[in-house]
Amino acid sequence: MKALSIRSDYVIDILTGEKTSEFRSWNTKHRGDLLICSTAQRIPGTMPGHALCFVQIVDVIPLGPKSFEWKFGQDGYYIRPFPVKGRQHLFNVDDDLIIKDNGDDETTEESEAWIKKYWDPLYV
Repeated sequence: MKALSIRSDYVIDILTGEKTSEFRSWNTKHRGDLLICSTAQRIPGTMPGHALCFVQIVDVIPLGPKSFEWKFGQDGYYIRPFPVKGRQHLFNVDDDLIIKDNGDDETTEESEAWIKKYWDPLYV
């Protein structure tokens, strides 16, 4: 899967649904699934250096000569986090590493247990 490294505090905003696009100085023709990885920068209250979710790129809007807004669709998914060494630009991550195991039919208790098991240990 194509992946993108993003500052870990912005990844938190993606996870909560507050961030629905990403601004880049370069364009991409890629559309569809995009694995979101947090950079290794240790910002308090974040989970640095891990793949955490994937979103869909549905559009890229040119804003200027070196300014592009990458629009995310509404169908993103949390994944079981795993360590990733980020890179600049898009990079590939082996699909076998990506485990999507929390679904829309989970109860609040199941979701909270999943977060406690997989996300809470990663917070700095």
